[in-house]
Amino acid sequence: MGEIEFIFNKIKKVKSVMLKLLILKSSVLLYLFSSFMSATAGGVKDLEVFHRESQSFITFKEDKDVKGERYRVYQSDKPITEKNVKGLKPIAILEEGSSRLRFRDSKSKFPTFEKLGIKNAVIQDMDKGGKPLSNDTGLLVWTVKKAAATYYAVVLEKDGKSAGSPVLGINSLKKPVAEKTGVPGAIKIQHREPGMWIYMYWNDYTLWNPRVLDDCPIGIANVFQIMLPKKKELWTKSLAVNIEPHGYGALGHMRNSTSSMGKFNWIKILPKNFMNTWHYGHSNAMTKTDYLDRKFRVIKKGVVVNYFWHEMNFLVKWVMKKPANFTTINPDPNRIYMKGFSQGGTGANTVGIRHGELFASVNPDKGICNWTREKVGT
Repeated sequence: MGEIEFIFNKIKKVKSVMLKLLILKSSVLLYLFSSFMSATAGGVKDLEVFHRESQSFITFKEDKDVKGERYRVYQSDKPITEKNVKGLKPIAILEEGSSRLRFRDSKSKFPTFEKLGIKNAVIQDMDKGGKPLSNDTGLLVWTVKKAAATYYAVVLEKDGKSAGSPVLGINSLKKPVAEKTGVPGAIKIQHREPGMWIYMYWNDYTLWNPRVLDDCPIGIANVFQIMLPKKKELWTKSLAVNIEPHGYGALGHMRNSTSSMGKFNWIKILPKNFMNTWHYGHSNAMTKTDYLDRKFRVIKKGVVVNYFWHEMNFLVKWVMKKPANFTTINPDPNRIYMKGFSQGGTGANTVGIRHGELFASVNPDKGICNWTREKVGT
């Protein structure tokens, strides 16, 4: 009996060793396969996409081993693979560090973001746990034009050529994203005091980057401040909406406006224009280099687009839809006003003349009226 038990224990030990070797072998093979697939994907990994309020948020890990690279973003109604990607054109070409808030590179700093230490995009409300994305996280916020079930893929580009292929589950989605159209949302950044909030939002990528390349001088992310009357019992009453675009370079108006909070019984929205192009807009052919060299005043190519109007139109639609991540309000659609100062007044002129169906009145304070002046240019 003892001899049989001895043999049985020996067999158990041999089986245990063989099982461990098999597990080790499987782990090694899995690691090698994973490494091979990651190499095929060109260093791009962890692709994730979620859809919210007519915009799809596409995030992925950038390749840390290369510098100065770009990332091609593709979409399709079918899973994107190495075979079919050749028949697709990228919807966007992102540069390295695409989650960085480019408007922070402008000469006019935004005090709130400086104090909060926000350098990269935030894609979830901060009061719900949202945090700035990491430096190596790539980001594209895509505004949907048509409801669909969409697959996405991100491929590395080096020296103008593709340096990888779509691999399902790594840099290409296995399942589609259900996308819908509508009014885009905004991310709650800060609730500074009763009746005052700061939000971040994303403009339409295709409008701001018509060349597909992500070359908009300050990116498509922007911010605004919204203020309500001091008395909370007024918030659910029918309130007028007043949008107040600032003057050239007056980017501190959000910070300085806190003392006036609650003095007026309406919904007050303070938008930001880091490019200082609210005179009308700017050429859609303007590059980051053109902006930094201050060449945008004289239009030599492209089409001048009234980006000012698109941003103001978004703000009106956003507040009128009574967003779920804002407090309960009751904006009056028949009392939407705009009071712009200087360059903001110039933009208010262009909006008031063209869109009387939206604004009850427009007050362009010290706006430019003589468009023949070469200094205006935009």
